[in-house]
Amino acid sequence: MLPIAVLGADDPADLTHERGTALLDTGATSSAITARFIDRLGLLSIGKRRVMVATEQRFIDFYVFRLGLFSVEQTADGGTAWPHVFAETEGFEIKQSDNFDVLLGLRLIHVQNAMVAARAA
Repeated sequence: MLPIAVLGADDPADLTHERGTALLDTGATSSAITARFIDRLGLLSIGKRRVMVATEQRFIDFYVFRLGLFSVEQTADGGTAWPHVFAETEGFEIKQSDNFDVLLGLRLIHVQNAMVAARAA
């Protein structure tokens, strides 16, 4: 589990965010966001896509949002923290989870790793 910031994707300069928790799932090919965070951020669906969920395929609404990570120092001291915000990501809606707000799938992890490596080069 990771402490994260979830941001809308409409304005890259807008750092307004909701704090949440992400589950890093290396077995998932897509990312997902809970309905609660979709409502909090006022996200609009970009359309439905076919997703394989457990043992069945469903057409589920997809959303565009941004994620941010806090450094250990920022989360430990309780002061005002600005997250390191990554590029836009797409994720499908999941109804609710008691344990996490965003599921980070393997595809997102690979894309973000490639972006970090490109910046370092």
